[in-house]
Amino acid sequence: MKVLITGASGYLGGRLHGFLDTFGRYSLRMGTRSRAWHANADGPSETATTDWASRSSLRTACEGIDAVVHLAGMSAPDCQRDPTGALTVNGVHTSRLLAAACDMGVDRFIYTSTVHVYGELSGVVTEATCPRGTHPYATSNRAGEDVVIGASLRGEIEGIVVRLSNVFGVPADPGTDCWSLVANDLCRQAATKRRLVLTSPGVQRRDFVAAGQATQALRHLLEVPLDRGCAGTYNVGGEWSATILQLAHRISDRAEATLGVRPTINAPSLTNGDITTGFEYSIEALRDTGFELPDLIDDELDKLLLYSRDRFAATP
Repeated sequence: MKVLITGASGYLGGRLHGFLDTFGRYSLRMGTRSRAWHANADGPSETATTDWASRSSLRTACEGIDAVVHLAGMSAPDCQRDPTGALTVNGVHTSRLLAAACDMGVDRFIYTSTVHVYGELSGVVTEATCPRGTHPYATSNRAGEDVVIGASLRGEIEGIVVRLSNVFGVPADPGTDCWSLVANDLCRQAATKRRLVLTSPGVQRRDFVAAGQATQALRHLLEVPLDRGCAGTYNVGGEWSATILQLAHRISDRAEATLGVRPTINAPSLTNGDITTGFEYSIEALRDTGFELPDLIDDELDKLLLYSRDRFAATP
């Protein structure tokens, strides 16, 4: 199978490339708009420049491809700063790449969206839950979802939308900026500061998914049978719904087991306005396709702690 991965120089794109490369049955083409990354890229994979303003560039990137995994997009902070740009990148660029994929006869197009399209995260969230996200990150990703689902329902391509929860884990490229992710940041604090400092009481509840779990889900969705005209939308999470404070405690436990130190946890005290609500991110639709979620949460945390210890000099 020949696969185009856009956002190849990014966090999840790098992990997916490394994971698929271990199987030896995928011919990978790494798409990125970064010419510097092309110049430094090594290994057997092809590279392709994704010039989002050029139809010919996108058609060339899709030429001979069986499936596209579209991971290129604007981050949540950037979307907040530039809502119009967010709609362009996450919506219009997705539409342009999808059109090129259809033109070039690509069989399958996987679009990675976000759990945040649902808005407030409470109760049991399934694919049938009405999306009510208002943040530009959520609304722009919904635009990308809609063009993929529309093309799939028209029978133009096998379209799959993946709504990822909070991914964490070791980056494939040391230069990848992934340390604003809460789990990554806390692991770095544990390894270098030997303390975990929270900026809030930590009652926010999130579903956390290890990067290794996410890449296995994406590979599964590359392979699972899907009829044209039958679009698929799948929640992809780690089935671990935890508060930020619970995450901090688990990282402290893993640091003791892995590094031999138990970081202290410093968090502001709860106030009457701090409320913890129940939240379950259901991946039953994905499980119904035959996917079995591997238990990788602690393994990924351990690797993050060791990576942080080895990469970042310890500071007092």
